[in-house]
Amino acid sequence: MKSILLHILLFGLAFSIKAQDKIESSFESSEGKVVVRYEIKADNDRDYTVSLILKRTGNSSYSYVPANLQGDIGEGRFAGGIRTIVWLLSTAEQKNLEGDDYYFEITAVPVGRGIPWYVYVGTVAVGGGVAAVLTMAKKSDSSTSTGSLGIPEPPSRPTQ
Repeated sequence: MKSILLHILLFGLAFSIKAQDKIESSFESSEGKVVVRYEIKADNDRDYTVSLILKRTGNSSYSYVPANLQGDIGEGRFAGGIRTIVWLLSTAEQKNLEGDDYYFEITAVPVGRGIPWYVYVGTVAVGGGVAAVLTMAKKSDSSTSTGSLGIPEPPSRPTQ
């Protein structure tokens, strides 16, 4: 029964998950700043939360979230057109960024996106049905009664 409930829940969640929209990007650096240009190929009438992470091709575990970002980042209508993010580098960041194997990972998540209401309703309905079936299917044995842990209770004391 538990595996059936799990499969139904996962089946419902599979329909609520949508792949991230296509994003094309490029960047260039100059004196003390990095300019990142990107384009989200998605619905123009929708708000997105855009975030940016610096990565390295030579080190898959490297991930840095820049601190001083300006421009088309955060929450807003960023789809449909080329957008710009400017990263103003601190002196410490300039010293630590050596090499030429850097790239930016830009993510755009639609605002207000979550698990649809019908997944919650379906989960509650299926869970209630399973609970009802398990409650009704409780076996009763007339010769032995069991306690809350499933261990048989001792026989009652004889009366005199």
